[in-house]
Amino acid sequence: MSLPSPDPNVTPPIPVEQAQFLSNMGANMTLRFRYILAQVAIYGAYTVLVFLALYTIANRPQKTVRTYWLVSALLVTFSAVTVVWVLDVAAFHELIRMTLINNDQSPVAAYNEYLRWLRAIKLQYVKIWVGMSGDVGLLFVVNDLLAAWRAMAIFNFPSRRVLVSSNADIPAILGTTGSVASIAANLLATGMIGYAARAHRSLEVDSGTRFGGARILMMLTESGLLYLIIQIVRFALTLAVVPSTPVYGSLVSASMTFQSGTQVIAAMYPPALILIINHGFSIADTMHKFDLSTLDSSSAPTDLNPSAERVRRDGKNSKTLSEIRFRPQTKSSGTDLDSVKEGVVGVGS
Repeated sequence: MSLPSPDPNVTPPIPVEQAQFLSNMGANMTLRFRYILAQVAIYGAYTVLVFLALYTIANRPQKTVRTYWLVSALLVTFSAVTVVWVLDVAAFHELIRMTLINNDQSPVAAYNEYLRWLRAIKLQYVKIWVGMSGDVGLLFVVNDLLAAWRAMAIFNFPSRRVLVSSNADIPAILGTTGSVASIAANLLATGMIGYAARAHRSLEVDSGTRFGGARILMMLTESGLLYLIIQIVRFALTLAVVPSTPVYGSLVSASMTFQSGTQVIAAMYPPALILIINHGFSIADTMHKFDLSTLDSSSAPTDLNPSAERVRRDGKNSKTLSEIRFRPQTKSSGTDLDSVKEGVVGVGS
């Protein structure tokens, strides 16, 4: 008895294991496509912001050490984000090419070859170093340094506290400790700047005069709060993903997509800080709050940087408010009544 010949129009079933593997690989591709799309959607705006910041700095008449430090932070974060983005796109392209296009072997063997290639380029290590997990990595270290700098420049405080943590599970706790320390640093810096903004606002109300410093301090406070919210959400999503979480579930997908997109947003902080500071304002050494009743606008000095003798004479009832000043950048040396009433001293940078 002869067996019937197979019908060429009927597709033979594939093994269950192979079908499951192809399904998982499809979910992997979908996940990669989502977080690469999140990166691409924000990377364009980030690039524009970087070039605006560089253009602003290039047009500054005077460049100080602080300026070059800000440019260095900008270039480091921009390079890091660009490298991660290029590697993510290259990894996604190679996944499609090696498993679906140039594949003359089984899907499992092709995927294993792709994994060996992925380990060779050290993609996961690079992404962790840059800042793909929680709130740790190069991006957040640079942003924390900038947050500490702007807080110490704006707020004068006599003591500093150190946050420490201890746990036996060192590999697991390092990321958590780094994230908590980063959030705490930004929260403290933003709070100090918010306090200084409130002091400047009170000075405006008392004097009936609008000062540029209050507006810039408010912008710094708002940008710090936005960055803080992003940090907290990233940290919460990182903690929410546990070993029992489905690998390609909605939680993992949301976590990776959000962290990939906000990684670029976090890198926007250095150029945004440069634009905020350089948009018609400059930083100086010390700012004093004077008793406005002791100042006579008719006798206001014509120089933007009062001498130490004048500060001692006019500032008997003054107190140090912060270590930063905001003054319109002008090419002329005429009287700047706002800077006089705010009692700003120091050399602008």
